[in-house]
Amino acid sequence: MSIATVTPNQVVELLTPIYAKTSPREVPTVMLWGQPGIGKSDAVHLLAEHLQRVTGKTVELTDVRLLLFNPIDLRGIPVVNSEKEFAVWLKPKIFDFPQDDEHLHILFLDEISAAPPSVQAAAFQLTLDRKIGEHDLPDNVIVIAAGNRMQDKGVTFRMPTPLANRMTHLEVIAQFDDWKKWALNNQIHEWVVGFLGFQTDLFNKFDPVNDSTAFPTPRSWSFVSKYLYLYDSLEDAMPMITGSVGEEAASEFAHYATNHMDLPVVDEIVAGKTVQIDNSKIDIVYAICSALAIRARNFSDEQLENVMHFLLGDTLAREYVIMTTKDMLRNGIVKQRVKALPRFSEFLSNYGKTLLV
Repeated sequence: MSIATVTPNQVVELLTPIYAKTSPREVPTVMLWGQPGIGKSDAVHLLAEHLQRVTGKTVELTDVRLLLFNPIDLRGIPVVNSEKEFAVWLKPKIFDFPQDDEHLHILFLDEISAAPPSVQAAAFQLTLDRKIGEHDLPDNVIVIAAGNRMQDKGVTFRMPTPLANRMTHLEVIAQFDDWKKWALNNQIHEWVVGFLGFQTDLFNKFDPVNDSTAFPTPRSWSFVSKYLYLYDSLEDAMPMITGSVGEEAASEFAHYATNHMDLPVVDEIVAGKTVQIDNSKIDIVYAICSALAIRARNFSDEQLENVMHFLLGDTLAREYVIMTTKDMLRNGIVKQRVKALPRFSEFLSNYGKTLLV
């Protein structure tokens, strides 16, 4: 597709400023294209959270899966008027958006490319004229659409040119570092983050030619994280993990997790003890770094100070020190607490130019 490519976090960074300062009526509908499981829906949900924080308004998200709709579901049901002379259309409940200065609404037209042409045609007015039939969308409603690409080999109908020309198009792509920023703020299991940092080639292996029903994507790895929290052991969770990311990725992950599920060195670092780490054992290093970054939100100030002392030592290679610190600072609350630590100024003098703090 000859359009701009962006990550899910970049979608939020691009759209938050314009919706925060401009009436949604003045902004064209944005269409997000991308493979299954790439994070298109997550990006829109994250956008809602950011807009609420930036504007101070209540932001409500209405997720409309157009694949499940008929044209009449969008237009509404015709009934006779009181004089029994004309037909009027009852507005669908999903378009009941109160208009006031304290609310923003996001109308998310998901799976639009999978919707039959008749339903896509019914979406014409929503995307350009901000109306459906005789019902106008209020000025505080943001319209965003999303769907899979033709080359993804899913249930996809070619979007009519008139509809496509009514939108601004962005192709959403997967990048591990971008996903990790999201993962560190959404309680993704430390084994998943550590494993994918160590084996980024298994982060996203979507192949439209492959008939496999289970394969690694950002979404399926988030499923793995959920199962790790839900089951009492890795062994119990393995059938569900395999069913999420496929046998190859699940086997590699199980090998990694089995070797790193017990890391006493992390507890020793947090307790302020002196430790030795072999930087040549990259899998161990990634496991330690991800554990420190993810657990940091639960550390006391004293424990954070002990972690800072460890990072300022000569045990961990410089590149891993920078990675761990950046990951810790990606959590806003942890960032504020770390920057208040006595030794943080010393840390900045050594690493400040390499950190975005």
